[in-house]
Amino acid sequence: MNSFVYVIGSQDNPVKIGHGDRVETRVIALQIGNPDKLHIFGKVSVPWSLAEAIEAKAHALLLPSWRRGEWFNINADTAIRTIRVAKAMVESSNDNTDHRALLAETLFPGPRHPWAGHALQHYHEAFNSLGGSRNTEEMDRVIGDRAGMAALTAFRTILLNRGKLYGLMVRDQATYGRALAAAGLGLDALAAWYGERQEGFLLDEISGNAA
Repeated sequence: MNSFVYVIGSQDNPVKIGHGDRVETRVIALQIGNPDKLHIFGKVSVPWSLAEAIEAKAHALLLPSWRRGEWFNINADTAIRTIRVAKAMVESSNDNTDHRALLAETLFPGPRHPWAGHALQHYHEAFNSLGGSRNTEEMDRVIGDRAGMAALTAFRTILLNRGKLYGLMVRDQATYGRALAAAGLGLDALAAWYGERQEGFLLDEISGNAA
């Protein structure tokens, strides 16, 4: 059963981020006593059992822009993008299914290398495993060599210290966009390298050279 985390507001005013099953009914109730015409700017379908947690995560990510209650001084696009990030983060921590491909798609918008989701998962697993430092150092070198140090810095910031990036998203969207583009180049470089390794492993298996 699904519910929604929604964004309601009026033009050039704060937006409300809430959750519920009947968003259209909710906007009618909110309209009472509100002099500005309210609109449903967007709603993200989420599992009913996780709706409250996803809403809370979105609120936490947008804390620097909090105004009062469930209202935030941000535009609707930023609110919807944050809800999608919150959904990926909550699902990843509440489900055994790996949602890193979804997280890659959410954090790094635009066309991505076909191996992007797998490469991102591999990076996370290496970072969190015993001896992962050596493996992540190798992958960091690949990103730096193929995409540059700015791309590596942005990539690691998104994956390992996203809080800083969310604050930047609210304060300076132009700089945030440049950071996101650089991080995307870093992910694509990692994905290309990961894909080459996987193809090599497959060829070794086919030729009988696999260890």
